[in-house]
Amino acid sequence: ACYNGGLGGQWSTHIAARQGGRPATLTIDGGSIPASGGVNVATPTMNIVTFNAVSGTLVGVSGTLASSGDLSTYIFTRSGSGSVVNVPAGSAFTPTIGSQRRANGTIIWAGKNDITSGGSLATVAEAVTAMVAYLEPKTRFLVLGHFADNYMVPGNSNRIRMDTENSRLASTYGNL
Repeated sequence: ACYNGGLGGQWSTHIAARQGGRPATLTIDGGSIPASGGVNVATPTMNIVTFNAVSGTLVGVSGTLASSGDLSTYIFTRSGSGSVVNVPAGSAFTPTIGSQRRANGTIIWAGKNDITSGGSLATVAEAVTAMVAYLEPKTRFLVLGHFADNYMVPGNSNRIRMDTENSRLASTYGNL
């Protein structure tokens, strides 16, 4: 069986956050998770939910991080009632799916949206490295390079960036 966790339009940091290699850091309104129900997330460091809710843990509390639909407001809702839990600013949210799939064969294809949107190639490298490092030891993985869009003729700035990243990926992870 194959699990496809890809979501179009995300940058490498978003993908690494969903995978677990580079968790999103959150700050909760009021600084605590209530005994039941949800609480607004004041400062998500990245858009990891796009249009989907993501199950995971925040300071040891299981719950779901979801957007309001317009991607401007996020809510963390705990899975079950419990005590009020203090949440230091910048706490890591770890998606459940990433921890469940750490030992599975993995294909990593991240960075194209960073490249074509002016994102940092260093950030792409850090995110991909973090995703590989998050996998269980001896887990098989494949890191894919990027294809050129029709407008990316040789000499185009995005083509140069893409070629630079593809060369880095090949030198780091091998060229099939």
